Parts: sequence; C-alpha cells; structure tokens
Amino acid sequence: MTNSPSSAPAPDDVWVSVLRRTGVAAGAALALAIAWIHVIDQGGLLGLKDPAYLGWGFRALEVTAVVCAVLLLTGRHRVGWLLAAGVAAGPLLGIIVSRSVGLPNATEDIGNWGETIGVASMVVEAALLIVAAAALLTSSRSSVGREARVSTRSSSAPEAVSA
Repeated sequence: MTNSPSSAPAPDDVWVSVLRRTGVAAGAALALAIAWIHVIDQGGLLGLKDPAYLGWGFRALEVTAVVCAVLLLTGRHRVGWLLAAGVAAGPLLGIIVSRSVGLPNATEDIGNWGETIGVASMVVEAALLIVAAAALLTSSRSSVGREARVSTRSSSAPEAVSA
C-alpha cells in the first residue's frame, strides 16, 4: 500500500501539531503550578488562608486549575484554554490588588512585591495567560485556515471530461 500525496500530512501541519501538543503540556503544567503555589501559600493541603473568603477563593482556584489541566490533557482544548485564561488572570489581578491597595481585611501584603511566592505566582500566572491567549488566537486562526484549505481543495478537484 502506497501513500498518496494527499494522505500524508503537510510538513507545516506536523509542526503545528507538535507546537500545539507542546503548548497543551505547558498549559497543563502551568495550571498545576498555579494550584501548587496557592496550596503552599495557604500552608498546605489542610491550611486555609485568612480571611476565610480569601482561603476559600484559593481553594476554588486550586480545584479549577486542576480541572483546567485535566481538560487540556484530555483533548477539551477550547474549554481548557478559556478556563486557563481565567485561572491565570484571576489570581494575577488579585495579587496586583492585594499588593497595591489591599483586599478587605487583608492589608498586610500592601507593598510586599518582593515576596518569593508572590513573584513566583505572578511569573507562572503571566506565562499561562500568554500561552492560553496564543492557543486561543491560533486555534481560531487555524480553524479559519482549515475551512479555506477544504474549500480550495474541493474547488480545485479535476472535473470529469466527457467524450
């Protein structure tokens, strides 16, 4: 059995697939890193940050980040990337507010921009936000590109010659 030229993937498609899989793995790893950073910041799996609303917010983020990683790794990419953007943007905004003007009943971190775990959190969250945005942008572009290729292939098919 020989492969026809139309059945072999184009070299560009292979690279796109490799980049997409790498991005998915990176996104899942970054989401899990966000969950882990927040578990550590709470004092472990059984800890709860004070005030309670902040601790439960951390818990919700930790669970959501794990769900995000699972969605990405199981092929639910569109939903996973949308969730990844939220998992990254939410705590990034939260740390900026907590370090600048403070949160209700939580003003001890105002001006504490150099805290190691806070810096690590911001770096990982920013990285996930960038990867998620890139994945969402390229997935919408590639779906448009796929539609154009299918349209071009179907319109360029040779017509039968009548005798």
